Amino acid sequence: MSVSLPVLSAPSPARTTGVSPALGVTRHSSPGTRHSSHVTLCARGMTLVEVMMAFAVLVVGLVGILAILNAGFRAHKRAINETESSLVASSVASELRADFFRGHVPSSDVAGAWHDCQDYPRYQYRKIIVPLEAKRAGIDERAADREFFVRVIVRWSESGEDKSISMDTIMYCNRK
Repeated sequence: MSVSLPVLSAPSPARTTGVSPALGVTRHSSPGTRHSSHVTLCARGMTLVEVMMAFAVLVVGLVGILAILNAGFRAHKRAINETESSLVASSVASELRADFFRGHVPSSDVAGAWHDCQDYPRYQYRKIIVPLEAKRAGIDERAADREFFVRVIVRWSESGEDKSISMDTIMYCNRK
């Protein structure tokens, strides 16, 4: 792009002077001209293709960062749910352990029966209690019906999908 500007002083013959190198403006003086000169503006900006390529690189980078953040948030939520469900299972097992210590054998839940947890309302649990050695001929009566297999199952709903964990242990009933 070429723009003509009036020159206030007489130029020297065949001389090029930079008026504003930062803007890319250069003044060219021609020999034999006394009151005018040509100022050439050099385009030093970015073309549309360069801008679009830079924008595409930026978008790809942002999409990658957002995908990583989303995966991190999902993993964090899953860890919280699994930790809370483990706390529920541990709490139920502690209550069962206290019952066994007092000499009381709690009953196993029927299939499909779930109990709501008061401390964590999003979770439900059920317990399965099975004696390891039933009373029968040839078994010492003091050892029979004292050891029990205990399974506590905790479930919750996450993104419309049911999730669950189970905790298995063996408990001893303190019968006298």
